Amino acid sequence: MRNRRNEVGQRKQRSDKKREVKPYISVELKDMIYRLSYITNTPVKDICEFMCIYLISNPKAINALSTHFKRDIRLNNTLYFGSLDNQSINKRLNRPTERVTVRFKQTDYEFISILSYALDCSASRVVAVLLEIALDDIQVVNTYIKQHLHEHLTPGQMKELRNILKHLNRESDENSSWATLLSIIADEVTAPITRIKDAIGEFLVNIKRYDEK
Repeated sequence: MRNRRNEVGQRKQRSDKKREVKPYISVELKDMIYRLSYITNTPVKDICEFMCIYLISNPKAINALSTHFKRDIRLNNTLYFGSLDNQSINKRLNRPTERVTVRFKQTDYEFISILSYALDCSASRVVAVLLEIALDDIQVVNTYIKQHLHEHLTPGQMKELRNILKHLNRESDENSSWATLLSIIADEVTAPITRIKDAIGEFLVNIKRYDEK
C-alpha cells in the first residue's frame, strides 16, 4: 500500500495551519486577559491574537516599536532603520511571569518573525511586548470590547449601553471605558456570562426598573 507522505517522509501540513507561540507575561497582565476572556466569553488565545494583530496592523504602533529596532527591515513598503545603540526589549521582567498560548495564521506569524529579526529577540518575546502594549492602551481594549459587543447585541442594546457609559462619565471623575462597563455588568447580573447578550439584556432591564422607581 502506498504511503501517503510527501517526498521527505513528513505529512503534508495544511496551508491554513496556525503557528503556536507561548510568551511569558506578567501575572497581572495574564489576569487582565483572563478577565477579558470571562466577561466576553472568548478564549484567551483569541483575545491575545486579536490584540497582537491589531497592533502589527497599526503603523503608529510599528513606528513606536521601531525605536527598539537593532536591524534594518522593510514592512509594507516602509523601510525602517535599526541601530545596535537602540534600547533592547529582550529582557525578562523583574516580577512573576506565566505563559499564555497564542496561535497565529502563517502570514501573521511571518510578520512577527520579521519583527523578531529587527528587534533581535525571540518571536515569543515580540508577542509578549505586543500584549503589554495593547493591554496598556485603553483604546485597543475598547476597540476589542466594542467589536465583540457589535457582534452579539442589537443596535438598540448598543445605544442603551452608550447612554449608560455617557452617564457614568458625567457622574464620575474617572473616565469609564467599555471594558469597565462590561466588567460592571458581569459583576451585577445573575444570567450566565456565557450568554453575553442575555446578561446585558438582564442588566438593561434592571436599569429600567431602577429608573422607574
